[in-house]
Amino acid sequence: MKSLSLSILIILLFAGICILTCPDRDEHAAVINQAVRSAFDDVMREEMGEEDELLYLTSLFTGGITSIAVDSSLKIKNNFLFSLGIMELDGEDRIVSIGLLGHVFTLPEDKIAENIRTYMETFFQ
Repeated sequence: MKSLSLSILIILLFAGICILTCPDRDEHAAVINQAVRSAFDDVMREEMGEEDELLYLTSLFTGGITSIAVDSSLKIKNNFLFSLGIMELDGEDRIVSIGLLGHVFTLPEDKIAENIRTYMETFFQ
């Protein structure tokens, strides 16, 4: 009986910590913006070269565009213990971030960069 009540107490304590530290919309948006900007900068460095003068301007421009796009289309589904960042991509709602215990997790930057390259190849052909 004592171990059952201790188990329940631990579960309730963990649930309480998850609820109190669940990331909000602003935290999701900041992490997504940073991940996309970093991946886009990597792709641009590959395409334009390390020393290109336009790289800085491109970074500023894409940072602004990314912020606007994320701010206008990011929806957060708060499940109390965790939160999901959802955006419409290719006509479907897709999970782009997961928030848990005060942290927001997104796709790895190499996967984001791969998606950017695919989009650029399709867009610029």
